[in-house]
Amino acid sequence: TLGLKKRNAAKPKDRVLSEGEIRAFWWSLDTIPTITPPMRDAMRLQLLTGCRIGEVVEAARAEFDFAERVWRIPDWRTKSDREHVLPLTDRAVAIAQEAIGRGDDDGRRRARRQKHAFKPSPWLFPSQRTAASVVRREKPTKRQRRTDGALEPHAVTRTVNRHRESFQK
Repeated sequence: TLGLKKRNAAKPKDRVLSEGEIRAFWWSLDTIPTITPPMRDAMRLQLLTGCRIGEVVEAARAEFDFAERVWRIPDWRTKSDREHVLPLTDRAVAIAQEAIGRGDDDGRRRARRQKHAFKPSPWLFPSQRTAASVVRREKPTKRQRRTDGALEPHAVTRTVNRHRESFQK
């Protein structure tokens, strides 16, 4: 293979959203009724923090310190394998706290319907398709990073792709 060119060599992306595009995207999230509130909040938290969508949707509640107004992403969840400490704005704190409250409300309703005791989800954005899950304590391999019980990162990508026309308007 010496001397062969890579077929699909990745090229660094240099496209960024302008201030106007970010504003339009932010406000258009409210106009699309099929985007769920957790999905909407995850996208807004991504915009506010500049994090990867996987880091946002797989965030554990325990990573947030509202007293210090920081989000500590553990090293095993970051691409650089280093802990990432992010300061949180008022809006980011409000979104995270609303997400926790909404997740608890949904969990209580589900527990009542299924006639079992309510147990809060450890996730900031719990998945509606899975029951409670255990937070992984050891460093998982890349394949094991799927955190059952948290919103799936690909679900956000699918949502954006599904509504691309609405966002472009």
